[in-house]
Amino acid sequence: MSDLKLRPALLERREGHESNIAITSSSSELISPSRRPARNTGYDRLISREKDKRTLTETSNKNEHPRKRAKLEIRAALTQYTQARFIADQAALEHSSISSLPLLSLSEIPLAQQSPKKLSVKLRVPPAATATSQAATPSNHQDLMRLENDHLEVEKARLQVDNDKFKAENDRLKAAKTHLSDKVTSLSAEAIALNITGLTKDYQTLRDRTTEIELQNRDLTSKNQTLEIQIKTATIDKNRLAQVSVENARWREQASASVKDKDDVIKENDGLKKQILKLDTEVKEEIKAFEEYKKRVRALGNEFRDPGV
Repeated sequence: MSDLKLRPALLERREGHESNIAITSSSSELISPSRRPARNTGYDRLISREKDKRTLTETSNKNEHPRKRAKLEIRAALTQYTQARFIADQAALEHSSISSLPLLSLSEIPLAQQSPKKLSVKLRVPPAATATSQAATPSNHQDLMRLENDHLEVEKARLQVDNDKFKAENDRLKAAKTHLSDKVTSLSAEAIALNITGLTKDYQTLRDRTTEIELQNRDLTSKNQTLEIQIKTATIDKNRLAQVSVENARWREQASASVKDKDDVIKENDGLKKQILKLDTEVKEEIKAFEEYKKRVRALGNEFRDPGV
């Protein structure tokens, strides 16, 4: 929504150039009759009409360069904005979690990277719509649509990275679960012999917790896929620009909720790691106790065999 702040300034810039042409042409039409001679012959009227045409053509040619320059400035600002967003996203991906990426606006770009012409742009209330301003509206809508598309692409990249991280974390949990299942299977006979009821109960609780985390990861993955489908199928035009802005805000809220869910999953994963370490420690202690028990049994057996020793 912050990017729509450019709209009044862009409209005013375009309307200013169009109004210059209109004012110049109207002034030439008002001034040119005063230059006509008093005689009202057909030849004099033809000469005066040709002078008016030349004046209007020269005025239009003078204003053509500022109009082209305004278009180039708009394109340069959009290019700099996209590059700044890409650089910020890459830096955040390298040094922090992708969920903490800020949504930059044009005002947050360093002044050294902005065009000198764009530094003087201020947010002002747009003037009343005229024929010239209505003629410049489609181009402004097209620029704003491109800017909104850049925002959606950045948001899509963030969601894709979050989705990949969730998948990697899910695979890691599955590997840990498989490793733990193999270890418990190898120790099941000794667990039955030692009657480790508490250990079996802890393992069951840990397995239920792992299943719950997997379901949460699937739910997060489904949400991310839904957001990706919405981004791909969203079409933006001049009649739906306001609606797309509302949908973009809703998508950002959903992305924030996904980030919160991801943090919860990370906390749960930390608890799962602690439980796995605790279980591993308990298993080692039980194995150690069982080995000591076997040594004592063997020592007692040796004493019964050789009582004189």
